[in-house]
Amino acid sequence: MYEGDRSRKSTLVAMGSLLAAAVLAGLCVFAFLTRRLTRLARVVESFSASALQSPPDSQASREIRELASGGAGDEIDTLSRTFAVMAERIVEQFERLQDNERLRRELIGNVSHDLRTPLAALQGYVDTLRLKGNDLNEEERRLPDEDTMTVARGACPRWSTTCSNCRSWIPAACRSRGKTSR
Repeated sequence: MYEGDRSRKSTLVAMGSLLAAAVLAGLCVFAFLTRRLTRLARVVESFSASALQSPPDSQASREIRELASGGAGDEIDTLSRTFAVMAERIVEQFERLQDNERLRRELIGNVSHDLRTPLAALQGYVDTLRLKGNDLNEEERRLPDEDTMTVARGACPRWSTTCSNCRSWIPAACRSRGKTSR
């Protein structure tokens, strides 16, 4: 009986060793098979953490290019190439949006300036006419009446305020969307 127990024991040890070896081999094969997918997931997380605007020389961008260039052509490689194209397109679109926002702010500033310049000249002319109205000769007096001058004089500051507010329209709109731009 002693030999039967020993035989069973050695059989159990052998089966346990085989089971452990099979589990270890399975884990190695699993790690080997999921290595590229894990790398792709890391690159996607890195790109996402970079606020979707990874600069061209960043580590995530280099890894994206490596993923897109290599591979045997299976589904993981197709997914890697597709992600690389998508990531580049997102970065380009984000840069275009930033350029558009800069151009929009510049346009508003230019329009505001262009509107205020002739307005200041008009306001100066109206002020000059009001101040020197009594010193003008008959020909120079063929000017609009005082009510017209008062209306024109009153409209100038309102128009100037509107032009000044024009500069704040874009930043206020951006703040309402949760962004600030300056």
